[in-house]
Amino acid sequence: QWWQWAAFSKSGKFATSYYDRNYSNDEFNGNMDVTLSGVDDPYTEFATARATSSSMPLPTQFPDAQGNSVFFGDYTGLSAADDVAHPVWMDTRSPDLLLCPSTGAPGVPPQVCTFTEPNGLKANDQEIYTAVMGIPHL
Repeated sequence: QWWQWAAFSKSGKFATSYYDRNYSNDEFNGNMDVTLSGVDDPYTEFATARATSSSMPLPTQFPDAQGNSVFFGDYTGLSAADDVAHPVWMDTRSPDLLLCPSTGAPGVPPQVCTFTEPNGLKANDQEIYTAVMGIPHL
């Protein structure tokens, strides 16, 4: 778990959001998700809920010579109001798009392509995502 953020709701529920590898085969393939955990008085046992709808691949922006990303944005945050939390995270599920070479001509726009990095990962772009979620509790 990394890049945690925390907030209290007005009703006293405590929420925390974070990146993790608790779903699917994330622990083995390096993919990741965002989880929202919550607890209320007496603050002893947390409940969790997955914020992402599917796992995110490793980031591919600014790759090194082996195709591994040398940048992973730290754009995360969390706010809470009443019993609702709003986790915010940097998401890598969007493909990185580029103009396909030699596909444009006068009066004809170029096509849009995706591509694969040298390490075999489909190139992705880092976007900011959010969710509106009830704060989990037991």
